[in-house]
Amino acid sequence: MTSPVVAGSVVAGAVVVVASDLDRTLIFSRRSGGHTGVAVKDVETYRDAPISFVTPRAHDDLAALAASGRFVPVTTRTVEQYRRIRLPGPTPPLALCANGGRLLVDGVEDEAWSRRASSSASSSGEPFGAVWEWFAAACLDAAGEPHAFVSSFRAVEDLFVYAVAHEAWPQSWIDEVGARVLQAGWSFSVQGRKVYAVPSGLSKGAGVTALRELRPDVFGDGSGTATLVTAGDSWLDRTLLEVGDVAWTPRGSELHRAGFSLATLRVTAEEGFAAGEELASAFASAVCGLRS
Repeated sequence: MTSPVVAGSVVAGAVVVVASDLDRTLIFSRRSGGHTGVAVKDVETYRDAPISFVTPRAHDDLAALAASGRFVPVTTRTVEQYRRIRLPGPTPPLALCANGGRLLVDGVEDEAWSRRASSSASSSGEPFGAVWEWFAAACLDAAGEPHAFVSSFRAVEDLFVYAVAHEAWPQSWIDEVGARVLQAGWSFSVQGRKVYAVPSGLSKGAGVTALRELRPDVFGDGSGTATLVTAGDSWLDRTLLEVGDVAWTPRGSELHRAGFSLATLRVTAEEGFAAGEELASAFASAVCGLRS
């Protein structure tokens, strides 16, 4: 398919749908966003403190994008964590959480989707329970206490597991645990202070591909499939980028630093908050016909 999104322009009459990751792609913490002097608006509060932000221009463009009904957030966050985010504009008609394991339709969880996703995850690689057992053990020292570098570790709805470091992960721990995760037939991703182990059958790309078939009202234009624009920053977003007709990653992202490439891939000119603003502007332009 020839993309209607070329260097930020839009071919007249083209229908475009955006399926995008959120954290470190469109929204950022102050730490990950950089440029501490830039003006930002908070879009998430946790324990009475704002923790995720976008620039004012990105906020306006995301509101226009949401109003189009052609924006699908795709996140590794749990449903509970996703609902903490206050995206501007109306509730997206579809949102994928838990790396594709949970689907929200107009903000309400689709139970049938959850059952299918759980079944798919359990049939790929080593069983969840076995992986969780040794992953949790790897987070503990000989006395059964969390390693000094481990802040927390968690299992997400019997789908996947992750852990958070206080500051940084020892490379030896990453190498050892990462190799064990891959041996189990799961994927392994390091995203700043977080590491994820996810069954190979559970991916953002597979989730979006299924949605394109199930919801032609969102992903179609009445005469066929609309052009899909995807965006993400980490290895957990790789499959999402691969299913897009056009794909984006922020400059300086995990994927960009690793040299990840696709014929359809574009990299923002900026990093951090400015990259999020650049993407929001490009998406609003593509979907809504707004000028950048």
